[in-house]
Amino acid sequence: MTAKKSETLFGNKVKAILDRSGEVRTESARKLRLGINGLKSIVQGNVKESSYTVLLLLAEQYEADLFYLIDDTIPVLPVLYSSPQNRQAYEMNSDLENEKRLLAELKGKKGFSEAMEGFLSLNPNTQRALIGLIKAISESNQK
Repeated sequence: MTAKKSETLFGNKVKAILDRSGEVRTESARKLRLGINGLKSIVQGNVKESSYTVLLLLAEQYEADLFYLIDDTIPVLPVLYSSPQNRQAYEMNSDLENEKRLLAELKGKKGFSEAMEGFLSLNPNTQRALIGLIKAISESNQK
């Protein structure tokens, strides 16, 4: 019962963010790297779990507060936006407390722990190479 409520809240929050942006859904889907049907499923509340990537893209593209998106105790309206200072806090090299809260939320997501186990099983040189690749992609997306 709780899972359905959280799905609906997440979908309603995403819908509120997109409605306030004034963009057409196809443009929003492109920004979130989703198909139009994938975005429609999220907005309608049919998605079981939101991916880490979609959460970060919502925060980056629409300046939505991450904790607003993942915390079911926060109501859908008013939409909470992050300030430039708060946005920096959600990046990978951010404040440790925010990272711990976000990590605690993500641990329950299917596939996250498997991906982390796979990453940690790699040798340190490969890990550093992947981290560098992720940073380069992130920096190119911010420009």
